[in-house]
Amino acid sequence: MIVARRGPWLLGLAAVLGSPGVLAQDGPALAERARQRRAPRVLVEPLLGLGLGAAAAALTALTARAVVCTRDEAPDTCTLATVGAGYLGFLLGTPLGTAWAGASMDGLGSYASALLGTVGGVALAIPIALLARTEAVTIATAALPVVGAVVGYELRSNARGHELQAPGARLALAPSLNGGSVSGLTLTLSVTY
Repeated sequence: MIVARRGPWLLGLAAVLGSPGVLAQDGPALAERARQRRAPRVLVEPLLGLGLGAAAAALTALTARAVVCTRDEAPDTCTLATVGAGYLGFLLGTPLGTAWAGASMDGLGSYASALLGTVGGVALAIPIALLARTEAVTIATAALPVVGAVVGYELRSNARGHELQAPGARLALAPSLNGGSVSGLTLTLSVTY
Protein backbone atom coordinates (compact mmCIF):
# COMPACT_ATOMS: atom_id res chain seq x y z
CA MET A 1 0.00 0.00 0.00
CA ILE A 2 1.24 3.47 -0.83
CA VAL A 3 0.15 6.34 1.38
CA ALA A 4 -1.00 9.27 -0.77
CA ARG A 5 0.27 12.73 0.05
CA ARG A 6 -2.55 15.23 0.48
CA GLY A 7 -1.56 18.83 0.97
CA PRO A 8 2.17 19.17 1.56
CA TRP A 9 1.90 21.48 4.57
CA LEU A 10 -0.44 19.23 6.58
CA LEU A 11 1.53 16.09 5.87
CA GLY A 12 4.80 17.96 6.19
CA LEU A 13 3.79 18.88 9.73
CA ALA A 14 2.75 15.27 10.44
CA ALA A 15 6.15 14.10 9.21
CA VAL A 16 7.88 16.70 11.40
CA LEU A 17 5.97 15.47 14.43
CA GLY A 18 7.11 11.92 13.84
CA SER A 19 4.51 10.00 11.82
CA PRO A 20 6.68 7.54 9.87
CA GLY A 21 3.78 6.22 7.77
CA VAL A 22 3.26 9.60 6.15
CA LEU A 23 6.46 8.86 4.32
CA ALA A 24 5.73 5.14 3.87
CA GLN A 25 5.86 5.18 0.11
CA ASP A 26 8.09 3.31 -2.30
CA GLY A 27 11.47 3.69 -0.54
CA PRO A 28 13.82 4.14 -3.52
CA ALA A 29 11.42 6.54 -5.29
CA LEU A 30 11.00 8.58 -2.12
CA ALA A 31 14.75 8.73 -1.59
CA GLU A 32 15.28 9.83 -5.20
CA ARG A 33 12.66 12.59 -4.89
CA ALA A 34 14.33 13.79 -1.69
CA ARG A 35 17.71 13.88 -3.42
CA GLN A 36 16.38 15.75 -6.47
CA ARG A 37 14.65 18.44 -4.40
CA ARG A 38 17.55 19.07 -2.01
CA ALA A 39 18.78 22.31 -3.63
CA PRO A 40 15.47 24.22 -3.52
CA ARG A 41 14.73 22.74 -0.08
CA VAL A 42 18.00 24.05 1.35
CA LEU A 43 17.04 27.54 0.17
CA VAL A 44 13.59 27.45 1.84
CA GLU A 45 14.50 25.70 5.11
CA PRO A 46 16.54 28.55 6.63
CA LEU A 47 13.88 31.10 5.70
CA LEU A 48 11.04 29.23 7.39
CA GLY A 49 13.36 28.22 10.25
CA LEU A 50 14.36 31.82 10.88
CA GLY A 51 10.79 33.06 10.51
CA LEU A 52 9.27 30.50 12.86
CA GLY A 53 12.20 30.89 15.27
CA ALA A 54 11.74 34.66 15.39
CA ALA A 55 7.96 34.31 15.83
CA ALA A 56 8.42 31.78 18.64
CA ALA A 57 11.04 34.00 20.28
CA ALA A 58 8.73 37.02 20.19
CA LEU A 59 5.76 35.04 21.48
CA THR A 60 7.66 33.44 24.37
CA ALA A 61 9.41 36.71 25.29
CA LEU A 62 6.14 38.65 25.34
CA THR A 63 4.44 35.90 27.34
CA ALA A 64 7.27 35.84 29.88
CA ARG A 65 7.15 39.61 30.11
CA ALA A 66 3.41 39.57 30.77
CA VAL A 67 3.67 36.80 33.37
CA VAL A 68 6.89 37.73 35.20
CA CYS A 69 7.15 41.48 34.94
CA THR A 70 5.02 43.31 37.46
CA ARG A 71 5.40 46.71 39.06
CA ASP A 72 6.97 45.15 42.13
CA GLU A 73 9.39 42.88 40.24
CA ALA A 74 13.06 43.81 39.99
CA PRO A 75 14.07 45.04 36.51
CA ASP A 76 16.90 42.49 36.29
CA THR A 77 14.52 39.59 36.89
CA CYS A 78 12.16 40.91 34.25
CA THR A 79 14.94 41.31 31.69
CA LEU A 80 16.41 37.88 32.42
CA ALA A 81 13.02 36.16 32.11
CA THR A 82 12.16 37.96 28.88
CA VAL A 83 15.51 37.33 27.19
CA GLY A 84 15.71 33.71 28.43
CA ALA A 85 12.21 32.92 27.17
CA GLY A 86 13.02 34.56 23.84
CA TYR A 87 16.13 32.41 23.42
CA LEU A 88 14.18 29.28 24.35
CA GLY A 89 11.47 30.14 21.81
CA PHE A 90 14.08 30.66 19.11
CA LEU A 91 15.85 27.43 20.04
CA LEU A 92 12.62 25.42 19.70
CA GLY A 93 11.00 27.35 16.82
CA THR A 94 13.95 27.36 14.42
CA PRO A 95 14.20 23.57 14.03
CA LEU A 96 10.41 23.30 13.79
CA GLY A 97 10.33 25.72 10.85
CA THR A 98 13.33 24.05 9.24
CA ALA A 99 11.88 20.55 9.57
CA TRP A 100 8.44 21.70 8.45
CA ALA A 101 9.86 23.28 5.29
CA GLY A 102 12.04 20.24 4.63
CA ALA A 103 9.25 17.70 5.09
CA SER A 104 6.94 19.75 2.88
CA MET A 105 9.52 19.57 0.11
CA ASP A 106 10.09 15.78 0.25
CA GLY A 107 12.90 15.90 2.80
CA LEU A 108 13.45 12.88 5.00
CA GLY A 109 15.04 14.53 8.05
CA SER A 110 13.37 15.03 11.41
CA TYR A 111 12.64 17.68 14.02
CA ALA A 112 15.05 15.95 16.39
CA SER A 113 17.92 16.17 13.89
CA ALA A 114 17.16 19.84 13.20
CA LEU A 115 16.98 20.52 16.96
CA LEU A 116 20.31 18.78 17.48
CA GLY A 117 21.81 20.88 14.67
CA THR A 118 20.40 24.05 16.24
CA VAL A 119 21.92 23.18 19.62
CA GLY A 120 25.22 22.47 17.85
CA GLY A 121 25.02 25.85 16.12
CA VAL A 122 24.40 27.58 19.45
CA ALA A 123 27.27 25.66 21.07
CA LEU A 124 29.56 26.82 18.27
CA ALA A 125 28.25 30.39 18.25
CA ILE A 126 28.75 31.10 21.97
CA PRO A 127 32.56 30.70 22.14
CA ILE A 128 33.04 32.40 18.78
CA ALA A 129 30.97 35.38 19.92
CA LEU A 130 32.84 35.55 23.22
CA LEU A 131 36.27 35.37 21.59
CA ALA A 132 35.45 37.64 18.64
CA ARG A 133 37.31 40.90 18.44
CA THR A 134 34.83 42.61 16.11
CA GLU A 135 31.11 43.23 16.16
CA ALA A 136 30.74 41.86 12.63
CA VAL A 137 31.91 38.41 13.72
CA THR A 138 29.66 38.50 16.78
CA ILE A 139 26.64 39.42 14.65
CA ALA A 140 27.51 36.76 12.07
CA THR A 141 27.41 34.05 14.75
CA ALA A 142 23.66 34.67 15.06
CA ALA A 143 23.23 32.70 11.82
CA LEU A 144 24.91 29.57 13.19
CA PRO A 145 21.81 28.11 14.93
CA VAL A 146 19.81 28.36 11.69
CA VAL A 147 22.68 26.90 9.65
CA GLY A 148 22.99 24.13 12.24
CA ALA A 149 19.28 23.30 11.93
CA VAL A 150 19.53 23.00 8.15
CA VAL A 151 22.72 20.91 8.31
CA GLY A 152 21.23 18.62 10.97
CA TYR A 153 18.01 18.15 9.00
CA GLU A 154 19.80 17.50 5.71
CA LEU A 155 22.33 15.07 7.20
CA ARG A 156 19.45 12.99 8.61
CA SER A 157 17.55 13.29 5.33
CA ASN A 158 20.57 11.98 3.43
CA ALA A 159 21.09 9.11 5.87
CA ARG A 160 17.41 8.15 5.73
CA GLY A 161 17.52 8.25 1.92
CA HIS A 162 20.35 5.72 1.99
CA GLU A 163 18.38 3.57 4.45
CA LEU A 164 15.35 3.59 2.14
CA GLN A 165 17.43 2.51 -0.85
CA ALA A 166 19.04 -0.38 1.00
CA PRO A 167 17.52 -3.82 0.41
CA GLY A 168 15.23 -5.12 3.14
CA ALA A 169 11.73 -5.06 4.52
CA ARG A 170 10.23 -2.18 6.48
CA LEU A 171 7.08 -1.91 8.50
CA ALA A 172 5.47 1.46 9.22
CA LEU A 173 2.44 2.34 11.33
CA ALA A 174 0.86 5.72 10.73
CA PRO A 175 -2.43 7.56 11.09
CA SER A 176 -4.84 7.22 8.16
CA LEU A 177 -5.84 10.62 6.85
CA ASN A 178 -9.33 11.20 5.51
CA GLY A 179 -9.88 14.73 4.28
CA GLY A 180 -7.36 16.16 6.70
CA SER A 181 -8.62 14.30 9.78
CA VAL A 182 -7.27 11.12 11.29
CA SER A 183 -9.65 8.23 10.70
CA GLY A 184 -7.61 5.21 11.82
CA LEU A 185 -4.21 3.57 11.47
CA THR A 186 -2.42 2.28 8.39
CA LEU A 187 0.12 -0.52 8.58
CA THR A 188 2.45 -0.50 5.59
CA LEU A 189 4.89 -3.21 4.57
CA SER A 190 7.51 -2.19 2.04
CA VAL A 191 10.09 -4.53 0.57
CA THR A 192 13.11 -3.25 -1.35
CA TYR A 193 15.35 -5.68 -3.23
